[in-house]
Amino acid sequence: MSVTSPAAAAKSRYDFPVVTYALISLNVVVYLAINAARMQYGDEVYTHYGLTAATPHLRNMFTSSFLHSDLYHLVVNMLFLFIFGRAVERALGVVEYLMLYVGSGIFASVTHLAIVSAFMPDATMQPALGASGSIAGVLGLYAIRFPRNRLRYAGVELHASLLLLTWLILQVFLGILSLYMDNSSLRNVDYWAHMGGFAFGMVVAQLTNMARVGRKEFMLTDAQDSFKRGTLLDVVRKYETLLRYDERDPFTNAELGRTWALLEDAEQAVPYYQTAMDIYLRSGAGDEAYTRYSEMLHLLPNTTVAPDVLYRLGSYLEEAEKPDKAIQILRAVCARPGAVECEMALLKIGQIQLSRLKRPALAVETLAEFLVRYPNSEWRRFAEQTLGAASATGQGASESGEGK
Repeated sequence: MSVTSPAAAAKSRYDFPVVTYALISLNVVVYLAINAARMQYGDEVYTHYGLTAATPHLRNMFTSSFLHSDLYHLVVNMLFLFIFGRAVERALGVVEYLMLYVGSGIFASVTHLAIVSAFMPDATMQPALGASGSIAGVLGLYAIRFPRNRLRYAGVELHASLLLLTWLILQVFLGILSLYMDNSSLRNVDYWAHMGGFAFGMVVAQLTNMARVGRKEFMLTDAQDSFKRGTLLDVVRKYETLLRYDERDPFTNAELGRTWALLEDAEQAVPYYQTAMDIYLRSGAGDEAYTRYSEMLHLLPNTTVAPDVLYRLGSYLEEAEKPDKAIQILRAVCARPGAVECEMALLKIGQIQLSRLKRPALAVETLAEFLVRYPNSEWRRFAEQTLGAASATGQGASESGEGK
């Protein structure tokens, strides 16, 4: 039986990073358009759309992030956006990712204006260009959300956190140098805007709980890797640690139930399975609840869960137009001695047999059983009416058969 983790399921639902590719395309189109405009207007297009500390404008905080001085500048920025942007977009979603990108660019621009105005008065007329401030925000969130990720390209594997840390240290070092050294090559790169965007991305990551999600995802992957190696007690320990982050996570509870079941410890397994099923049902994910119930019965054939959970599962299956499975689950409710849910379960079985399965003879048997087991039920009158309808339907079907 195949069970998909929440992280994998989320990725499968949203796997195409449309905003990242759209931003890359837009930057390329703007670069080509600006190059064409420069043939007529020269570098004035940079002055008009770039961000200058001497004449700051809110519009330019936005337009400047789509300008690039040369092809190398464009390629490097787009490469970073391609490498890191796709994962961040999948983690945040389309709207939030776009807000991060724009917000990082604006905050990077504010940082640039503040530093240049305070420490570089001779550079106030130099226009700032490029998407690196916005992209730095993407890097900042990536550093918090995916600290243990590894990047693999052309057979080379790098730790993302080490790469980003090296990049950040370099920005800080060169940014400080640019304050004290009147070196045009240093001041041609806006290191402080990079740091501003990066800081913005890190703050957004903390405010959106990305750090916690990242740690949880890593532990989930680690536990699943241990499961593949067959070290089941180690898997239990890791899932129990993971459960401390969110004790109401149905997937983690279900996986703990499965691991204990594989260790043939029903006493430990069943409560976790039951918790997972209960959460799935409350969130409307009845199919997941049924999958886990079937898995539990396959691993531990002689066990069951609480009658109230089974009754809700049976009711879900009825609404999902799976009557045979619904009856099977509802019968399991009545298999538990003293289950108060059995009264309603029998009524529901009779209704399913009569209305859904069109088998009135079975409905008659079930409703007759109900009247014997619950003679003083407040639902007795309803059961008798349904029994009468089932008997009449069955008799009509019988007479029709005889007529033929």
